[in-house]
Amino acid sequence: MNAIIEQPMSKAEFLRWVQGREGRYELSGARVMQQMTGATVRHFSLADAIGDAIKARMNRRIWWCTTGGPGVDVPVQIAGATVRYPDVVVGRHGVSPAALTIGDPIVIFEVLSPSSVTLDLVIKSREYLSIATLDAYMVASQEEPRLTIWQRGADSLFPSLPVELADRNDRLDLGALSLSVTVGELYDGVVLA
Repeated sequence: MNAIIEQPMSKAEFLRWVQGREGRYELSGARVMQQMTGATVRHFSLADAIGDAIKARMNRRIWWCTTGGPGVDVPVQIAGATVRYPDVVVGRHGVSPAALTIGDPIVIFEVLSPSSVTLDLVIKSREYLSIATLDAYMVASQEEPRLTIWQRGADSLFPSLPVELADRNDRLDLGALSLSVTVGELYDGVVLA
C-alpha cells in the first residue's frame, strides 16, 4: 500500500527533499507518495533482465538505459507536479549526468505488482503517454511472460487500447531504438514460479 505525505510540494522541493532519504517516494499531483518497499526478487530480476536485453540490442552511443532511476518528469498540465521512477527507462544521450529527472524518455517499462495494477495500467499510462518524446510504454507481468504495450503508430499517436504480447516468441519492435526483441528474451533468466 502506498502512503500519502500530506504536505504538498513542487517538483523542485520534492527533488531537494528526496535526496538521500531512506525508502522509495514519488511525487504525484504535488503530493509525496511513499511507495511500497520490499518488492520481490522476481520484480527486480525482471526489471534487470528487461534492461539487459534492451542494452544488448540498442546503439549505446545514441541511447542510455537504466533500471531504478532517474525520475521522469510528467507534464504539469496532465498530472500537476509529478515525478515518477520507472523500473526501466531509455533516453537519448545529451541529458546532464547530474540530472535528477528527465523530461524526454523514449521508452519506459514498469514491472506490474499486485498493488500497482491501477497505478501502472491506468494512472501512469495516462501520465506517460502525455510525454511528447515517448515512443512506447510497457507494463511487464511478473506472473507470466506478458507485456501490455502502448506504442505510437505510423500516425505518431498512441492507440486508445494497449496491445498485449503473451507468447515468448512474440516480437516487440521498438522502431525508435531500431531494435527488435522477443518476449522470451526480455524474460530470459527470470524465475516466474
